[in-house]
Amino acid sequence: MKSPEGLTIIDFKTALSQAVVERCDKETEELIADGHAILDEPVRYLKENPEHFVYLEAECFDRVGVDGVSLEMNDVFQTYGALLGLKLQKKFGPEIKQILAETLTNGEDSYELLFNGEDGLWDLNLTLNDMRGFSEEATLLEAYEMVYQFIFFLRFTIE
Repeated sequence: MKSPEGLTIIDFKTALSQAVVERCDKETEELIADGHAILDEPVRYLKENPEHFVYLEAECFDRVGVDGVSLEMNDVFQTYGALLGLKLQKKFGPEIKQILAETLTNGEDSYELLFNGEDGLWDLNLTLNDMRGFSEEATLLEAYEMVYQFIFFLRFTIE
């Protein structure tokens, strides 16, 4: 479906039908299980299983310049985090930081952003708790959709 601005609106669950979804051990990164069933779990699953992270790789994320997204519980701060590599040129650093600081509820304390010169990606760690509308009762699917919408907004604003 097309929006009035000419942007394509996607059904996120349908967009993820061909996605790679993996539940992994944080310490070893070994695969525990794969498949979409984990996406129906509430986000609090990550708090209840802090030794796990959930990795998702999908074409819709690739279209916004993200290879894959991991969701996990930050052991130190007891917050939920999204870790991803963002394909944007290094010169956009100031704009990225400004959008992150203005959009996330805790400003600069809501994210970590570093440019990785080896692979030409921005390593971005977002605190999900600081995203508007976040709830640990939401499903992991809804959390991934929230991250997707945020990255879409960020890219749309910059470009």
